[in-house]
Amino acid sequence: MSVKFPSELGHRATVLVTDKLLIHNISTGATEYTTVAELLAAFGIAIDAAFTGIGIAAALARLHTYAAGTNEFRVESGGGSSVVRFIVANDFDTYIQWNSGTTAGDFLFYDTRTGVIRARIDRLGRVCIGSVAPTSALQVPGLPVYANNAAAVGGGLTAGAFYRTNADPDPVCVVH
Repeated sequence: MSVKFPSELGHRATVLVTDKLLIHNISTGATEYTTVAELLAAFGIAIDAAFTGIGIAAALARLHTYAAGTNEFRVESGGGSSVVRFIVANDFDTYIQWNSGTTAGDFLFYDTRTGVIRARIDRLGRVCIGSVAPTSALQVPGLPVYANNAAAVGGGLTAGAFYRTNADPDPVCVVH
């Protein structure tokens, strides 16, 4: 069974839908047959049972985008208070979220199992790990307290880890 209907081109072309698409341009007289997959491929889109590729013929993930010669990947939301989320559904149940609206420009790193924001990069470039409201360029509340480097190593910290001494002044130290 086939259905014939006018296309978006008005009366200059008609489209006949069968197992393939029949595209007939009345102005030029050209008639082409193509499958939906071939038509999408002409626009750089490939869809199979499991994956969708945009700009790539053989997608390697549920959504795989590729643009040769460009260094930009854009996900855009046009609402007034938009949220764009990159969700990783794995054993860790985490996602990265970019906000507009009241927290415009903030990147949030969520733990969805606990509902806790683990880190934030605010629109001013301030980074906070372990809290939700950075007040300086780098803020890491909750550092462990050890008297010295040997105690920190004995407590299980490895080289490069941060700790406090809880003295006055209270320096932030790096395990070496």
